[in-house]
Amino acid sequence: MSCSKGYGSQGGQDRWVAASAANTSLYFVDLAANDAECLSNTVRLERELGWRGLCIEPNPKYTARLRQLRSCGLIQAPVSSDEREVSFAMQDDRGRITARHAASSSTPGVQTMRTRRLDTALDEPRAPNVVEYLSLDIEGHEEDALCDDFAWRRYTFLLITVELPSPRLNARLFSQGYLFARNAISFKLHDTFYVHASHPRAVGLASNGSFEQLPAHCSKPWAGPRLPSCKGNNWFYCCEYVGYPANGTTRYPNWQRWRKT
Repeated sequence: MSCSKGYGSQGGQDRWVAASAANTSLYFVDLAANDAECLSNTVRLERELGWRGLCIEPNPKYTARLRQLRSCGLIQAPVSSDEREVSFAMQDDRGRITARHAASSSTPGVQTMRTRRLDTALDEPRAPNVVEYLSLDIEGHEEDALCDDFAWRRYTFLLITVELPSPRLNARLFSQGYLFARNAISFKLHDTFYVHASHPRAVGLASNGSFEQLPAHCSKPWAGPRLPSCKGNNWFYCCEYVGYPANGTTRYPNWQRWRKT
């Protein structure tokens, strides 16, 4: 398999992390890691900068290449807020949990897998309590990975990138001391970048402007009407979140409070 889609990150996540790292642990967590090289947010950190880390990926198509081509630790499982048997659709980089119960053996492309909690997955390889970078992209289940009862006191991520974080996840991160840095927006890419308040350069890395909530993916069940401001090829990433402001922008007092500390 060649990296026709590009070696390294798609939206400059790895370059931002390399330039912003506090050099505390130089340890990453990549969830879900997907391919070992193609559009990977962490392969450059590992190979070119000598970082250690943990890749979490349920799809055996990708875990085979991760074992062959990467030196990171590897856990083969989907991640959720609890541990149970679920249905997981093997749809390459769009693979995801489709139901919170075991799949029928006759469902094409769907396998029964047992989920892991992120904090217990980090316990297994004895990941450092301060993790330099978390890459989080699990097709709409990001809230389940960083759930309310995640071990926030035990694990801190100095830098985080999340694809299409929901308003509820943003509020949760801000309440735990994470600051908004910026949004990376390009064709088929909508990530939000965060820095933790304990990062020694947190004030410089955090945005000096107002926080902007990214829109919802229009195909997801939590998406409302399409936003009128969205044009061109990005229409499928440009819907309201049901129950949140129609312009996709939300100001959180907690974010402003943490940024000033």
